[in-house]
Amino acid sequence: MYLLTYGDGSKQLIDRSPDSYELRECAIADVSHLSRTMLDAVGYAAEHGALCRYPGGFWQAPGGYQRWAKHFGTPTVEALVTRGLAEYTEWRDGRNGRFPVRCELAPND
Repeated sequence: MYLLTYGDGSKQLIDRSPDSYELRECAIADVSHLSRTMLDAVGYAAEHGALCRYPGGFWQAPGGYQRWAKHFGTPTVEALVTRGLAEYTEWRDGRNGRFPVRCELAPND
């Protein structure tokens, strides 16, 4: 994964070297405040359309938890939401109240 920087200072994650022109559809204005794990989660969410929460607080692609597949922890997803890069789109009710179970990348304005 590469980070492409434009003249206006905006940045964009891309799958391969800039020569391949296979750009991800997620532009990020400033990535200096993101960890490598957060950048991976943004790329993963862009690739799969969303992240869904599974029992134990694991976040993966929609479609069912896969034990050995790449996953992210709740703190990583919360950090993306706090920074405005993602938003929760689905909630469930549990014994301790409502909790998010799906997030998608925030629209680029």
